[in-house]
Amino acid sequence: MASSSAIQVYLSQILPLSTGAIALTGSITNSISLSYFIRKGERTLSNRNFMFLNVFDLLVSVIAIAVVTFFHCGGSMCGRSSPFFRVSIGILDVFINGSAFATCLLSVTRTVSLCFPFYQINKKAVGVAALIFVIQEIVKLLVGFYYYYINTQGFEMFNNFENGLMITVLFT
Repeated sequence: MASSSAIQVYLSQILPLSTGAIALTGSITNSISLSYFIRKGERTLSNRNFMFLNVFDLLVSVIAIAVVTFFHCGGSMCGRSSPFFRVSIGILDVFINGSAFATCLLSVTRTVSLCFPFYQINKKAVGVAALIFVIQEIVKLLVGFYYYYINTQGFEMFNNFENGLMITVLFT
């Protein structure tokens, strides 16, 4: 049976490579998909929702590369206590939540369209819901940074990396 430190060393070597490969693949495929929806002339609600989802998934992929880089690089500005790592974790959290919101928004609008084919969903209402979500996420992130930097004990969102980082790496 392998020791705990041997497993940690193995994971510290494999996870950055696998996460980087997944994030790079996600960046490329989401860029291609986003360019397709941008070039497509028809701007239906479904297409806009797919674009919204592509943007957040692309941002998750790009920020995941930064998170892994700041966590595993060598030097005084790297590692778990690095301000760059903490900022990138906070931003990654926002983008993961945005991706989840976009997925839910797409699911709800498609379900309504299928169950009630003659019902026209108000595009402004969907846009306002997305805007409220984005503002709420930005405020949450700014409040988190504020409490982290004025509090000697930090803020829970930026201190719970033992389990959170593993979950974050596995999701990307």
